[in-house]
Amino acid sequence: MIRVHYAECNMAHAGNFVIDVPVGTQWLMVMTKTPARFRVDGELRVYPAQSAVLYRPGQSVHYATYDGQFVNNWIRFETDDPYFADS
Repeated sequence: MIRVHYAECNMAHAGNFVIDVPVGTQWLMVMTKTPARFRVDGELRVYPAQSAVLYRPGQSVHYATYDGQFVNNWIRFETDDPYFADS
């Protein structure tokens, strides 16, 4: 079962927006509507609009505006579904 804790759509953020969580506590899916910077393997990389990034519980979460405004959808959830739990 999936239990959604929070979700937001079409969130618009200013040019200085940054999320930096050393250890996430739940699953987090971020879906971009504009380009954004994500930390992957310790390096900041630019991902295009229409990207999706899935963070596991316990994983470091870092994403930020790339150029101007950042718009995204996101959902934070917990699950015991084997598709997620066993991956």
